[in-house]
Amino acid sequence: MAERRPSAGKRAFKTLLTLLLIAGVGAGAFYGYRGYLQPMLAGDRAQQASGGGRPPPTVTASTAERSAWQPALSATGTLRAEHSIAVTPEINGVVAEVGMRSGATVAEGDMLVRMRAPELKAQLAALRAQRRQALAAYRRAERLFKQGNTSQARLDETRARYQSLDAQIAEQQARINKKTVRAPFAGQLGITEVDVGQYLQAGQPLVTLQDLTPINVNFSLPEQTLPRVKPGQTVQVRVDAYPETRFTGEVTAIDPAISESTRNYTVQAALANEDRRLRPGMFARVSLQTGDPKRLVTLPQTAIVTNPYGSSVFVVQDGGAGPPTVTQTRVETGGQRGTQIAITEGLSGGETVVTSGQIKLREGVPVRIKDGPSPIDAAEVQVEEP
Repeated sequence: MAERRPSAGKRAFKTLLTLLLIAGVGAGAFYGYRGYLQPMLAGDRAQQASGGGRPPPTVTASTAERSAWQPALSATGTLRAEHSIAVTPEINGVVAEVGMRSGATVAEGDMLVRMRAPELKAQLAALRAQRRQALAAYRRAERLFKQGNTSQARLDETRARYQSLDAQIAEQQARINKKTVRAPFAGQLGITEVDVGQYLQAGQPLVTLQDLTPINVNFSLPEQTLPRVKPGQTVQVRVDAYPETRFTGEVTAIDPAISESTRNYTVQAALANEDRRLRPGMFARVSLQTGDPKRLVTLPQTAIVTNPYGSSVFVVQDGGAGPPTVTQTRVETGGQRGTQIAITEGLSGGETVVTSGQIKLREGVPVRIKDGPSPIDAAEVQVEEP
């Protein structure tokens, strides 16, 4: 008897039923797994909203305050003595006396070195004797001329002889005076190695002489600043030898020429230097005050974040019940004074601004503010004020 096979319709029905069962099992597994993951996903989103589950980054902050700000131009320069020369003899000679000490302060006209001059003095004595004779001959000729016993020519001859000897004596005395080297102006001597008995040649440097009161500072500025610079303006100078001291002076001269190579011009300012602490050749940092003080918002320079689009700061916002957050704000900066920088646009004053730790921040991130100044601010002994 032949085996009966299921019809094609029944086979199709069984296949469809099998597929529906598989789909139902798959859907149940999917929704079950989704229900299992839903709490975990919700927790993960909550962690991301609160900073990824990590504690808020720690930053330091400072209040943007308005303070008096002196407009100024900054430059570097070199200190120069008011007068500075290398003292040299005008004529040759052998040193007979040394009247100077290395580093001593001298007055104008003080004797520094005296050279021997016996021959010149002997010649001077002979000329003076001849002048006495010539003077006697001239007076005798004058009496005779009045009596009519001598001619006008004889009188003129005796007078010329007397005047010639008088000029020779003055010339000889000048030679003798040159044997003594004197300070041409008051100042401080350098190091000298001149000794008694040493032979000196004309023009040989003996010692340097510097006039230190006042002392000048020469510095250069770009040509576009020329309209802002005038004689009499105040300058403040700092040198590495006295980093905590500001020396005050005023502009005395402005070079009328501008360098074609650098497009800069030179300015000279005078500093009183009564205590003689400033010395020629010192490197100087110069701040030239160019206007009346203004009240500007100031911040530590470390608060400024710079990128290709400009400068910005992170302003701390009240987080309500949660931690405070930050908002990135564009700013325009002005001049610098020590560790402080002026903010000309973007802040009105009173804002709390992040001063360190910005690398961890982005818009809206919660932060924890550390008490006290940032390490950079704490290291500064003195902040230059306007």
